[in-house]
Amino acid sequence: MSLLTDLRFALRLWRRHPTLVIVAGLSLGLGVGATTTMYSVMSKVAHYRLGFKDVDRMVIAIFWQMTSADPLVFSAIAALMLAAALVAAWVPVQRVTRIDPQQALRYE
Repeated sequence: MSLLTDLRFALRLWRRHPTLVIVAGLSLGLGVGATTTMYSVMSKVAHYRLGFKDVDRMVIAIFWQMTSADPLVFSAIAALMLAAALVAAWVPVQRVTRIDPQQALRYE
């Protein structure tokens, strides 16, 4: 596919489902913003309050010490996967509940 085809597809999606595009953009923006904010706050607190000189090395050391068997990480990942599964199941269920059963049976 060319870039122009992708652009046309994106514009068509925007016209047909504007709320989907807005929700996707907001979720991406909030995720990036939250990550940047947390890193900035952690950097400032570690640098000014705790007196660390090289904050980047400290953050890397903290994340390298995490393992997949860590209970907190394991629980957080499980909760995130559960939330994603619930949202993925919720959207089709909401669409199906709006359909009139009599009208759906007529088309079959």
